[in-house]
Amino acid sequence: MRSALFLLIAAAVLPRAARAEESAPSPEPAEEHRASKAETHLKAGVRLYDRGDFDAANVELHRAEMANDSTNEEIVKIQLYLGLVAAQGGDTAAAERSFEAALALDPWARAPASASPKQREQLGDIRRHLYGNKIPPPPRRVTGPGTVKVLVPSATPEAPPKPPPAPTPMPATPATPPAPPANPTPK
Repeated sequence: MRSALFLLIAAAVLPRAARAEESAPSPEPAEEHRASKAETHLKAGVRLYDRGDFDAANVELHRAEMANDSTNEEIVKIQLYLGLVAAQGGDTAAAERSFEAALALDPWARAPASASPKQREQLGDIRRHLYGNKIPPPPRRVTGPGTVKVLVPSATPEAPPKPPPAPTPMPATPATPPAPPANPTPK
């Protein structure tokens, strides 16, 4: 009889405990990454570009460009890929505008591996046109505690400006009056 009572109680209590576990919220990861609209469209655009569907890539990249939740890093990548798509379509003016926009935010931006050598050269030409030889070295990635990556400017200190050269002293002239002419001419 005891065992029958135990089974009856267990049958009544266990389903409630199971339902309670099901209804309890599952613990979520501490830092779950939710993709922004810009990131979602950017990833789709890159995937389409890599597949060679440049028209569809252009549409997705323009959607990413119009999203107002993009980071500077995403904007740089969007502009680089828009430039690559425009170059593929033969629109060099649009490609140059996109490359300039990317380089304005990140002078060290690099074309992706899928870019052609001609496109890489075009990006380099635009970089030289915009900055000449005045581009500072790119920031280094330094890992700090944990897995955090911090951008730190390169440790190449600028040399202080050299002072202008000191003026060269003029030779001292004697303070004596000029000598009278040897032959005075009559008037």
